Amino acid sequence: MKIIKINESQKNRLFEAYREGFSFETLSILGGDAFSDWRDWKKQYDYCVKWLGEPDGFGSSRCVFTLSDNVILKLAMGGYRNAGVEQNRLEYEMYNTYKSPLLARVYDADENFTYLVCENVVPATETDFEKILG
Repeated sequence: MKIIKINESQKNRLFEAYREGFSFETLSILGGDAFSDWRDWKKQYDYCVKWLGEPDGFGSSRCVFTLSDNVILKLAMGGYRNAGVEQNRLEYEMYNTYKSPLLARVYDADENFTYLVCENVVPATETDFEKILG
């Protein structure tokens, strides 16, 4: 099998083409700016459901949509949207600061952190940590 490495921007364009009409730019616009009403998340949510299907999971302030086998989109949502935005911001900043194999790889985020595109990971076991850390 041949492995081709691509950068995050190329990966984003592939996701958009794969979804035949889904656009991260549109998703960002629908979220409004940093001062928008918290209800703008519903526009983003409806857009994601239209193009990506129903979410695969919900947390306290974010929902998760699958983009591919190993990539997900985390959307800040609901009345606790500010908490979801902060979770996305922190996840983005932690990954970009440390680039640790212990963290999910982050591929993209909205400038207001209303959504985050990252690696889909499963819960790690003690054995997993031993393998990663040697």
